[in-house]
Parts: sequence; C-alpha cells; structure tokens
Amino acid sequence: MTIPPHRARKSLGQNFLTDPSIAQKIVDFLDPAIPKETPLIEIGPGKGILTRALLNKTSNLILLEKDNTLIPDLTERFGTIPGVRIIRADALDYPFGEGDAYQSPPFSGGDYRIVSNLPYNISVPLLFRFLSTPKPPLEMVLMFQREVARRIVASTGSDDYGHLSVAMALSASARKVLDLKPGSFYPAPKVHSSVVLIQPRIFESDGEREQIRNALTLSRKLFSYRRRTLQNALQLAFPETPKSDFEEIINLSGLSPAKRVERLLPEEFHLISMTMQET
Repeated sequence: MTIPPHRARKSLGQNFLTDPSIAQKIVDFLDPAIPKETPLIEIGPGKGILTRALLNKTSNLILLEKDNTLIPDLTERFGTIPGVRIIRADALDYPFGEGDAYQSPPFSGGDYRIVSNLPYNISVPLLFRFLSTPKPPLEMVLMFQREVARRIVASTGSDDYGHLSVAMALSASARKVLDLKPGSFYPAPKVHSSVVLIQPRIFESDGEREQIRNALTLSRKLFSYRRRTLQNALQLAFPETPKSDFEEIINLSGLSPAKRVERLLPEEFHLISMTMQET
C-alpha cells in the first residue's frame, strides 16, 4: 500500500516533530515507576515520531488522531503492533477519565497517562479538559508554545503569573522540562516551544474538587482586574454584592484589602472563595 505524502494542515495546528532524539527525550520524562500496562494516550500522533519512542514505554498505547488523512499511514506502521490501538477522534470531545471510555480494550481500569505535541491553538482548552475530567491522568508530558508554558509554571508576582498559573497550582504540580526551537518541527512554527511535565492532583472527595472549581471561577473573574486591589477587584467582579460584605470576607480571610490581585497566592484565591461560600 502506497501512502500519499501528507501536508500539514494549518487549520489543525499541525507542526510535526522531526527529530527522533528529541522525541526520546520527551518520552523519557514519563515516570518509569508507573506500570507499562497502564494505558498511555498520545494525542495527535501525526507522523509517528513520538509514537515510535513511546512503544518502549508502554504495552498499552492509544493513538488519538483527528486528521483522517493520517490514519492510513498510522495504521500501516503501527496498526499490527500488539497493544496499539488507533482511534480517529477529536481530543476535545473524547471522554477522558469517564467510565464509558474504559468499557472496551485497551483500557483495563481508571489509570492512564497522556503524551502530546499539542496543537497550540487548542492547547489551553485541552489542558483544562484533562484536569477537569472525573478522573484526570496520572501524569501528562505536553508540549506548549513557550509563552503558555511560562504562564503554566509562573510564580506569584511575575509578569507571566495569571489565572492559568493559579489553576495549575491548585489542580496539579507542573514543571518545564525542555525547550525546543522552531527547527525541531516541520513546518517550523513562528514560535518557540516547551515541554511541561504535569502531575494532576488527586482529590479526596467531590466536595474538595468543587471547592477548587469555585476558587478557579473566582480567580478568572479577579484576574480581569489584576492590578487592582483585592477590595476593588471584588467589588468590580461582583457589583451586586454590598461593599460591607467584602470587607467582612477580607477581614475573615486575614488578607489585606490593599493587596493587588496579581500578588495573591493560589491558596489565597482558595481561601477567599471558601470564605465567600461560608459567609
């Protein structure tokens, strides 16, 4: 069977990794202590550079590919390998961590991992989707535009610090592990890239998960006024609430009303949110 050459589709954000040695570096960040039979999902395998390296890391590999023109090539090269399953699906719609996703092989239980050279145009929505599933993955090794990676791991007070930073700090642990230049891809993107290792937080209960959701809702609203004081930002974000209520909330939280939103720690967003729920 002859596979026709594939042109990268800009509409799908395709920039294919071309260096096998870099692919190996990326997959080596996966935790070797996690059993090889644990399902490992690669999103957007594309030309299969990462896929080839992943074969030595798992005996249970799921390839999710949205572009149907790439399926024949992936099937020819990987479809007969034991433990490999190729699924044509949009990752934004795929039921990660949901019960129905595990009713048929190769899933054998709730645990799974994700590796991906994410399309930059949907990388943040996908990240939030992974973290908000009923059962997030044990770990993720994901590639982002470098500016996005900086926001993911940013510390309080830095120029890159924002809602994404707070969301990650409250939902997972994350660290940037590798920087890549545009020449590592074809076609070469106009931006630099970074690989981030993410280990989602395990919540003890649905109530704890709901608390974090509320804190992230608050963070998103307040960062619309990032340079405002906490007192002013709350009043702007919730104009229907009396000023006296926020004075009480801030007092109970033990925070300064003059502290600026961009200086709030992730756990302080959580604290304010909890106090708002209790008063």
